[in-house]
Amino acid sequence: MTIANLISKFQPNKKIFFTLFDEMAVNLKEVNLLLKQVLSSNDTTYRRALLPTLTTLKEKNDLLAQQVVVELHNNFITPFDRLDIHEFSKTLNYISDSTCAVANRVILLEVQVSRTAIDQFVALLEQAIQELSKAIAQLKDANAFYRVTESCYLINQYESKAAELLEIALVALYKEQEHPIEVIKIKIIYDLLMQVLDYCQDATCVLESIIVKSV
Repeated sequence: MTIANLISKFQPNKKIFFTLFDEMAVNLKEVNLLLKQVLSSNDTTYRRALLPTLTTLKEKNDLLAQQVVVELHNNFITPFDRLDIHEFSKTLNYISDSTCAVANRVILLEVQVSRTAIDQFVALLEQAIQELSKAIAQLKDANAFYRVTESCYLINQYESKAAELLEIALVALYKEQEHPIEVIKIKIIYDLLMQVLDYCQDATCVLESIIVKSV
């Protein structure tokens, strides 16, 4: 390592992490929008035409998460705890990957959305992602951390509502759906959507850790 490289490690470049998190937040919104597009139609051809875009968004978020690791290596001084930055990046990537997995399974399994609770889960997920994006935007200003905690609270509420919805939706599924294969397919989607909301809740845990350590 040259002296110039060593010196650069000690020159804080805080903006790069905020920029990457902002880009990941935008990506999460785009992935969620694509999921809604997939669910808006039962036409197999229309759905399959969205697969390349789905792959592109997934790869984009993977690259952003990888870039966070690179910047952690390149910067000795970081705006928050290094492990928290890495964990937050991983969690955002999990949210993106899992949302992509939902869309992918809906397409490949040819899941019919009508008479299911899928739209209700997606509505809760959309609200959680919106609050997560707000929280990310407020990380730049320590004086606005109270707004981050407000978003964390709301995300936890959405996750709790999703957990309640899952119980109700599964009971209805087992009672109303007569075809075993359809039961299996829809339950897979329910479980995946619940997993995404669980990851959103995991993100709030990291955000709260950042706030506590920044006081």
